[in-house]
Amino acid sequence: MDKLLWNNEIEFYDLHSEDLFSKFPFYHTAMIGETAEDFLNYIIKTSKIDSTSKVVDLGCGGGYLVDSLNKFCECIGISTSKKCIEQAKINYLDSKFEVANMETFSNKNSTHFLTL
Repeated sequence: MDKLLWNNEIEFYDLHSEDLFSKFPFYHTAMIGETAEDFLNYIIKTSKIDSTSKVVDLGCGGGYLVDSLNKFCECIGISTSKKCIEQAKINYLDSKFEVANMETFSNKNSTHFLTL
């Protein structure tokens, strides 16, 4: 069996963040709907997110969802990958991203946690 180029999920996303998320900021392999807007509206509706919501996107990738939700409510994106967070900040300067572990992240003011 061939050896992988990464040893864990952080290395996987560090390795792929620039190639993938700089070219495809909205990257989702199982998109619902015909467009990114359809997908966003589905997430808002099914998660019952409203303008007072405080959302955490766990494993935010390139930051598309965080940036889109920030136009509607308050949202932060987290990832264990420093490279993903760096790329998300390049893609979406006005949104908030943080290197953090989703298993230990704590934000008592949050109303929703998304993991797509």
